[in-house]
Amino acid sequence: MGAPTPKEYRRNGVTLIELCVVFLVIATCIALLLPAVQSARASARRTECASNMRWLHTSPGLSSDRLPCPDSPDGFGYFRNLEMEDDPMVVNATHSTIHWLEHNGGPIFVDPASPPDMNPETWFTTANINAGLVLPIVDKYIARSRHVGDTANYLFLDGHIEIIESKVIEGWAKSGFNFTEAGAGLPPH
Repeated sequence: MGAPTPKEYRRNGVTLIELCVVFLVIATCIALLLPAVQSARASARRTECASNMRWLHTSPGLSSDRLPCPDSPDGFGYFRNLEMEDDPMVVNATHSTIHWLEHNGGPIFVDPASPPDMNPETWFTTANINAGLVLPIVDKYIARSRHVGDTANYLFLDGHIEIIESKVIEGWAKSGFNFTEAGAGLPPH
């Protein structure tokens, strides 16, 4: 047997270019899948938040500080809409009365002597509406853009949850529409 000819040479390895092409294909696949995975995780957190709110609805004695929202960096959970507490309209408008909102951390007191922005019953006063103070007050208490898509969950008295965009709540607050009132939690027609 003599020296092998070039046709008889067989390579057993991979060239650097082939290896780079494989890495490029894998990196492209990961880059394409990453946004979908992140979106699915955000959707799962929003669903977990909605589930926590439904649990609050079915467990009236449960404190909202035990259930932080999964998207809350500070661990704030939810607060009950106290504006609708003794309103006779509630009986007839359970599908349009917001019962639980996502909390942004501001202290809430229902006391006539408390500062006006700490009492949900006084957020939408004529003075606050005219002075343009309603949106800053709402933002202090309501986490209106906690979830993906600049949205938040709102649990209604009949147990259904609405995902409402932040700009909708902003528009209501700026116009003076009191969405915390019994029967008023749906967009004005």
